[in-house]
Amino acid sequence: LLLSLQQRCVSAMASSSLAGMVAEPLFDLLLAEIVRQARQANPADEALAYHMVEAIGFNTGRKLCESATRMSPRFKNELDVVKFICRDFWQLVFQKKIDTLRTNNKGVYVLRDQAFWVLNRMAAGSQYASQCNVLLAFPCGLIRGGLASAGVVADVRAEVETMPDCKFHLEVRQS
Repeated sequence: LLLSLQQRCVSAMASSSLAGMVAEPLFDLLLAEIVRQARQANPADEALAYHMVEAIGFNTGRKLCESATRMSPRFKNELDVVKFICRDFWQLVFQKKIDTLRTNNKGVYVLRDQAFWVLNRMAAGSQYASQCNVLLAFPCGLIRGGLASAGVVADVRAEVETMPDCKFHLEVRQS
């Protein structure tokens, strides 16, 4: 069932008639169902549920990026890939650009979305920040998959201090 949901998500988001027009409520429901299915399949193991949702995000992000960059020239370096993720890819998936991109120029990047709509429906403040870990596995996977499609291998994790502000930490693995 999870594979079927992933295939529907990729085809809906990548289809030329729906690109950039994926309805928020549909995406919210699909993401909630993916998380519910992963938690239901692994009720005692939150880490396994996280990895299942992250893997779906990874495959979705990889396929979306491959589709979006098919006719584009190759990226020059990893910074160009990260900029693409922040601008074009985030716009395709979430209808907005990342608010802030910071780097130490040593392979560590912090992407900040101050109004991440995946978290908008949760209560403001920090009381629910610890409960959104599995929910944020999908966008972490999307980012990791998008980077991987351009040849950049990275670890991605999300950090939420107060809702709906979310930071994504990317640590590029040097090969």
